[in-house]
Amino acid sequence: MTASLKTFPLSTLALSVALCLGTGFVTSAVAATEATCARGMTCLSFSASTLYDPFEGLVSAGMVKDPVKANRPNNVAKFVKGPSGQPWAGATVYTNATDKSVKPIGLDKSKIITVRVYAAAAGQTIRLKVENSLDPTTSVETDATTTVGGAWETLTFDLGQPAPGTPAYNPAKTYNKISLFPQFSVTAPPAADTTTYFDDLVYTTKKGSGPQAPLVYAANYSQVDPVTWTSTQGGTAGNYIDTTVPSQYWWNGVAPGDATPSFYFGYGINVNQKPWGFGAYVNAPANGTVKVGGYTNMRIAVWGNDELMNHHPNLALLLVGPSISGCAAVLTSSVAVTAPGVQNYTVPISSFALTTPCGYASASAALAGGTASAHVQVLGSNMQFTAATDGNGNYANGLNIGPISFE
Repeated sequence: MTASLKTFPLSTLALSVALCLGTGFVTSAVAATEATCARGMTCLSFSASTLYDPFEGLVSAGMVKDPVKANRPNNVAKFVKGPSGQPWAGATVYTNATDKSVKPIGLDKSKIITVRVYAAAAGQTIRLKVENSLDPTTSVETDATTTVGGAWETLTFDLGQPAPGTPAYNPAKTYNKISLFPQFSVTAPPAADTTTYFDDLVYTTKKGSGPQAPLVYAANYSQVDPVTWTSTQGGTAGNYIDTTVPSQYWWNGVAPGDATPSFYFGYGINVNQKPWGFGAYVNAPANGTVKVGGYTNMRIAVWGNDELMNHHPNLALLLVGPSISGCAAVLTSSVAVTAPGVQNYTVPISSFALTTPCGYASASAALAGGTASAHVQVLGSNMQFTAATDGNGNYANGLNIGPISFE
């Protein structure tokens, strides 16, 4: 269904520590070399390829030489926890900088993860938590306790026995994010800075681990009022235009039953009082935030009335983060329209440039902070003023916004 002026969508490891061959898992103060992983296993050896994201006031987390014999070719992770942070301060360890993830964990095969730990004393609680990198509500966490101080030992974390009051494993979910919490507590941080070292974190890799399942951002729409719609995923959608100059709202509607469903709208824009542009937005599912940095492409159906699309505009695409202290990060890309009618665009996530940083140092960092809304804009000379006029200098310009997903 289209409007009267044609419109279109815009748019594990109790098995054996021997599974990590040559790691030299020990419970004495003997340094190991870098791990070599057995087939079907993932080993984080905390070499230069491992990254760290401290949180909740952890003093620091990073790579250093093995504290036992620093002259050996073995790098380990060093966490420093102090009295100024939260009792549960820790750090995420990851290899994929886009979404701070690791290879998916095969908890369906084994719920055991082992980690070599060098703690200052026996009796310290170490917590390990796994999550979904795009959904922090999906998590499992459990504890292990050090038995020696000043020496390496291998601790076993059984995620089949989650810590009291924390979620259990959900076989329908993917777990691909790992965090470590030295000297974990819920009451008080350590009285002084304390160092804990980690090495050779080993788990069963999820079978068939590969590209993650597509994220359906907005599959269809229903109309709330002339300027508001809702996606089937629960995100509010709407349109906007530069209000510093007059314009006319000529059409709006929704076409949920079309082969490519969409919501649509259009303006009569005056050639003598041109706005900076107009656009549409679709909020993230449930009006929350999603993390799309781990995906390769944005898929969006975008089109508009034939008069505008025959003008072959460049459509600006924006991914806008949540507002933090009144500032929302903006990443921008674009698509070039070459024909009228329904068009489906595949837009590389890597093409989005950070145009409003709001404190983020890079596009990947902003994407990791989450996306709250996706926008499509028609700006400046991309509007058309050659056809479909009312005779008073107003010209038809409108958009259809169709399904949006990330793959």
